[in-house]
Amino acid sequence: MFVLLIEIVKANIHVALIILNPNPNLDSEIIQYHTKLKSDFHRMVFANSITLTPGTLTVSLDNNLLKVHCLKKEFESGILNSKFEKILLTIEERYYD
Repeated sequence: MFVLLIEIVKANIHVALIILNPNPNLDSEIIQYHTKLKSDFHRMVFANSITLTPGTLTVSLDNNLLKVHCLKKEFESGILNSKFEKILLTIEERYYD
């Protein structure tokens, strides 16, 4: 939970700077991301963590495919390299294998 809270705070600051910029360069997009998470519960937790993070919104979750709206293209890297997903994968390996 600590990692998620840190990511939310960082994203809040980043989105606030975008909003306060008089000429925000928004290049929003919807990306598709295939998660390696196997558990429906962990997928749901991951999808909700994306939505909780300002600047991103999980549009849909179908099996392991997430469709995510990113306010800026650079937010995609936060999803592709998610520390929170790695933690959830570790939990799955530890308790579900």
